[in-house]
Amino acid sequence: MSIWDSLQSALRTAIAKSGGLGTLGDISFRVSAWNNVHTFDDLTRSAKNRTAGHEIIGQKPFTEYLGPDLQTLSLKIKLHAQRGVNPREEVEQLIEYCESGKVLTFTVGGQKMGKNKWLVESVSEAIKYYDNHGNILATEVDLTLKEYVVTKQLEEQTQEQKKAGKKNRFMDAVKKAVKYYDDAGKLIEKAANVIRQYGNIEKVIEDKSAELIKKHLGGKL
Repeated sequence: MSIWDSLQSALRTAIAKSGGLGTLGDISFRVSAWNNVHTFDDLTRSAKNRTAGHEIIGQKPFTEYLGPDLQTLSLKIKLHAQRGVNPREEVEQLIEYCESGKVLTFTVGGQKMGKNKWLVESVSEAIKYYDNHGNILATEVDLTLKEYVVTKQLEEQTQEQKKAGKKNRFMDAVKKAVKYYDDAGKLIEKAANVIRQYGNIEKVIEDKSAELIKKHLGGKL
């Protein structure tokens, strides 16, 4: 092996150990002076805030700051079969990331981009070259990533909402039981009134019957 070949091998090993240009999930982006295997261009990162406008009659609306919005990343990936990459497989993996909603870590230069992980929001492919068998030789992919946030506070809030939901369902059941109890009490009271009225009616009928019998017998009872 020549000195030049040894130098190339050593540099390739160093690039491999360093993780290359960056990573997205299981995909590794690498740049080599001799073989541009798998790289990306035009990396753009966007951050913005969230606001709400409040209308005021006769005056300009005022703006209320709500908080930071989710960050986005956009990049263009170039895939070339002659540089040791299978463009079709790479694109299918990116599409699988997108459609499955897999949460990924994105690194550049060995450091994470942003504080959180990322979702692949969209994948757009522009195929550049085929061979005479229909195999893709070169393609470019426009990729959009959206920040994925799951904070401890959000998890705790979700748990509290679940607990509150259970408590509300329990209280609703208690209220229904109390209502049924009240309704049952009212029905019982109505029944008692009917019974009392029925008893009074019987007494009236009994008194009237006795009076008629007395009249019929000429007061001999």
